[in-house]
Amino acid sequence: MGVFLKIEGEFLTIVSGIDSRHIIAVMNVILALELLYTVLGGMVSVVITDFFQYVLLSIATILVSIYAVYHAGWGNIIDKGNDRDGSIRI
Repeated sequence: MGVFLKIEGEFLTIVSGIDSRHIIAVMNVILALELLYTVLGGMVSVVITDFFQYVLLSIATILVSIYAVYHAGWGNIIDKGNDRDGSIRI
């Protein structure tokens, strides 16, 4: 399981721009957060995690949908779903 902690630490240092010399500190912060998460209790932690996942997935779905419609165009999306005779493909 320690491999995952190191990979998480490296990922966070790269993404956040933290110098790689501070990977031990980042790993300690991850461990502290995981300890706090565990101390909160089983079902409470699951509910909190599920709520955050729902919020992030909802926001991402809305943003990606807006991006797709903006760049592809609503008319093009509708045209691709219709046959040449105007019937809708299923």
